[in-house]
Amino acid sequence: MTVINKTYFLKLNKYKSMKSLRETVKLNKILIAAHRGDSSNFPENTFAAFKSAVQIGVDMIELDVQFTKDEKIIVTHNETLNSENIFDLTYDQIKDFDNGSWFSKEFSNERIPLLADVLREFGKQIYFSIEIKPFFSEKTQNKLLQLLELLFQNNLSQNVVVASFDTKNLSYLKSKNSEINTAAVFYSPTKNTEKKLLLPVDYKNECGCNAIICSVKELNQQFAENAVQNNIFIGVYGVENKNDVEKCLANNVTVIGTDYCKLIKSIFSNCKENQFHSRPNNFS
Repeated sequence: MTVINKTYFLKLNKYKSMKSLRETVKLNKILIAAHRGDSSNFPENTFAAFKSAVQIGVDMIELDVQFTKDEKIIVTHNETLNSENIFDLTYDQIKDFDNGSWFSKEFSNERIPLLADVLREFGKQIYFSIEIKPFFSEKTQNKLLQLLELLFQNNLSQNVVVASFDTKNLSYLKSKNSEINTAAVFYSPTKNTEKKLLLPVDYKNECGCNAIICSVKELNQQFAENAVQNNIFIGVYGVENKNDVEKCLANNVTVIGTDYCKLIKSIFSNCKENQFHSRPNNFS
């Protein structure tokens, strides 16, 4: 006889009527995001890591996507596999790759999943941040359209934010559908950077993004105030401890990203969230 995990069942019930991402942020709610799933306890970007994140009860899963030669969207951070560029491989050449043994031998059955399968399994239970890893080119345009189609086919376009370091990816997506939620990933400007994008508003002007994502180390008061003034949501990754959580709360962060889901969820639940009121509460 199958034993049903009652806690897990109740969490699934909660997500059956989940609000859209825009509706949730209007409530001034802070979200905890599992960076590549529950990646401190499971191999990142795998079904095992995603399932654990849902069971823990975080609000969002962050994952990375790459595109294959035969136009499949797969969930993985790395652009190469066994020294070959994923863009030059078909999914049949990838699907049997052992994607878990590097973490622990017990995960040797984990494979690189298709984004479609991940969304089909978890898309109605939790929000997603989908980071596009490849930079924009003529080759990627059709793949970006496929991503949009996948989200709309599964009625998930309003429960997902699409992120990228490359603002051209986000501009292209917005040009095809202005309602899609997008987030630019901040990178610290260097002498070699063509365009000096210093503040959240610079990214918004560049690509029309709804949100900006930075590391907890990059987060500061000037950055946060600029985001709030321009109605831009802040997502932060690399949150590891109480000091990091408190820094996020003090700087108007909407999404707290972490590898340590249970720990950060516990720390956050003990913080006085209601003393922070100046985060944006509407997408624009």
